[in-house]
Amino acid sequence: MRLSAAMVVAILSASVIVVMFAVEPTASGASPNEPGRLDPALRAFLIAGIPTPDASTEREWPTRVAIAEIGRGDDKHDILVYISGRAWCGSGGCDLLILEPNGASFRLLGDVSVAQLPIRRLDTTSNGHPDIGVEVRGGGIIPGYQARLRFDGSRYPDNSSAPPAEPMKGKPKGAVLIARPIAGAPDAARGDLLYGG
Repeated sequence: MRLSAAMVVAILSASVIVVMFAVEPTASGASPNEPGRLDPALRAFLIAGIPTPDASTEREWPTRVAIAEIGRGDDKHDILVYISGRAWCGSGGCDLLILEPNGASFRLLGDVSVAQLPIRRLDTTSNGHPDIGVEVRGGGIIPGYQARLRFDGSRYPDNSSAPPAEPMKGKPKGAVLIARPIAGAPDAARGDLLYGG
């Protein structure tokens, strides 16, 4: 789902304190955070910045968010927000927002409409921001593959399955920041409920 100009303005005008959320041990061996730790300020920021799905959609497959900080190596970081739920996902994946803290607000660096888990911080950077790795599969893409999302100086690619996103060969090098839930894991392992949670 693409963000409208009004939603981008809402995102840029909100402030937030971010916590890191993962659903299984990451490549670095870090333990996952417990569900229910979505910061109230971040919840308010997201609710103000994205449209609310209708009640029947929300009952069918509620909106969940998984959040991670992605370090840039210069004491700065970007924020990854993986949004899942009936209103945010299709056969090719779910919505991934990439935000850069900007004073008390944020700058939207990317709104990737087709992203599959896991989400990685790759070992490379482009224009001062980390390259991000996502799984690309579904939506008619067989077999799946890993794609590199590079920051072009103003934005990350909007779609992981089309240029300028780049297919990668072999196993990507980098830490998993938002992992694919373990099979049979409870719904909470997919992230915190955004609405009513």
